[in-house]
Amino acid sequence: MPPSTTSDQVNVLYVDHQGHPAPLSSCYHATGTRRLSSSVERFPPSTLTEIDSAYCPQCLSFHDVASAAREGYCPKASCQSCPICFTALSLDVQDQLCFYNCGSCAWDSRSCQLTYNVKPDDETGSVSRVELARALEELGTVLKTKRETALQTAEQYSKELSTAWEQRTKQQQPKPAPKSKDGPEGWSVETLEVSLQDKKKQFAADVPSDGLSVQIEHVSLDDPPQLPSLGETILSDVPQVSLEMSGLTLGYESVPSPTHLLPLPMPYRVRESRRCRAELDEGRPGILLKPKLNPLEGDSSLRSGHGQWWKKDSSAIHVMPRIGVLKHEMHGNVRVFLLKVTNPTLGPVRLRFASSNYQGEKDAFGEGPGQFTKSKDGTTTDDDCLTTLPNLLVNELFQVYAPGVELNTQILQEMKRTDSVELQSAEDSFIELGGKSREIPDAVQNWKFDARESLSAMRLVASSASTAFFELSLVGATTTPEASSSSSTLQMAVPLALELEAGNGSWESSLIPKETKDDADDWVAFDLVITWT
Repeated sequence: MPPSTTSDQVNVLYVDHQGHPAPLSSCYHATGTRRLSSSVERFPPSTLTEIDSAYCPQCLSFHDVASAAREGYCPKASCQSCPICFTALSLDVQDQLCFYNCGSCAWDSRSCQLTYNVKPDDETGSVSRVELARALEELGTVLKTKRETALQTAEQYSKELSTAWEQRTKQQQPKPAPKSKDGPEGWSVETLEVSLQDKKKQFAADVPSDGLSVQIEHVSLDDPPQLPSLGETILSDVPQVSLEMSGLTLGYESVPSPTHLLPLPMPYRVRESRRCRAELDEGRPGILLKPKLNPLEGDSSLRSGHGQWWKKDSSAIHVMPRIGVLKHEMHGNVRVFLLKVTNPTLGPVRLRFASSNYQGEKDAFGEGPGQFTKSKDGTTTDDDCLTTLPNLLVNELFQVYAPGVELNTQILQEMKRTDSVELQSAEDSFIELGGKSREIPDAVQNWKFDARESLSAMRLVASSASTAFFELSLVGATTTPEASSSSSTLQMAVPLALELEAGNGSWESSLIPKETKDDADDWVAFDLVITWT
């Protein structure tokens, strides 16, 4: 039977220490540890996020956590956003009138009377930078005054409402009952009867003479409905979220007319740092990602530190070998993958593949990651593991989620460990561009699957410099009846273990201390999950 090449999307995911599969770009490797962490939003999370600093996206001014939390918005007059589409506003000058202008939705501050008359140069006829700076300062002052006036109006209304409620509460407060010896604390039957009579009288006074407490308004169905006046123009084209944001900023419950749509202050953007929860539980800092205070540090506009955006970056893409799928074929009931493994580090790495004990994510009500757990008699069990993984992130760049992934944990249990291969250090992308070191080996170009294998297996096809190619065959990995239905979008997956040798000149960038005391090789295992549709 000739092979059939499928166009299905295949993804290779890495399992963190909480048992959550995640793309390599979402994973982190804490220095000197034998576990991975990830930033995927699954419970329980494997990382802890902390706000480190904040900056203004318009002027790039940066602040620490305390000052950013106290202000919340950039106070500069040049850092204003559109009240309709929230785009950053710019200054515009027309007919010697300076105002804020939005280049996205064409809104400008002339509708709210926020303008300033500028004086052009007598010789050139253009407006100088000094005059624009003066106009910007004046616009900021007027804008601040308008906002304070609106807030004072809202505060005054709140105070009047609070005072009215206090007065009504005092008027309706019952008078103290006369003391009596019939009960405790002056309670008596006479007092209860007097109180009931007072309530009846008060209720009768509140009810109108016609016996109805609600005024009835007769509306004719023949006449067109009369819309309430909303000022100069009804804001039918303005999004509701924009009206709500403008109302909250100015202290109004709603914005009645375009004259109340003032520019919004530019909110700060936070910069976050990540820590490994497992490292924190063991009393270590566990810092995975630490940003710099200045958002421009690392930019090419500075004289030094080009590309150094982080104080510390323990992303797994810099340490863990990258695994991709070159080919995906079907030979009868055998599904075949041709995997490409690349070394991203600046030192050699020795690796191999083996069967994995990963049994799925741990139940949210269970304890620990989704691994085999030993019972009292020494046998392994997976009662608390979930093999169906819902809403799984498979591609972080394009934010692609798999609605459901069914994990086949038995198909590779009998797989033999592959031979180890040593990958050389990674090379610069622009060194020897198109050279022999980047050529695909002939064994890979002429690769054909040998269908004589009756069991699922994995073997090394070829290796070249920092790249190796492996063949993975899954016997009986056909689509399940649940996934084959037209209404189901369930994907299939298999677990696999990636073993890396630590020490002896291999994977030195991980800084993992050697556990074995003798000359035996020290291998570190990481679980993988290969998914396909």
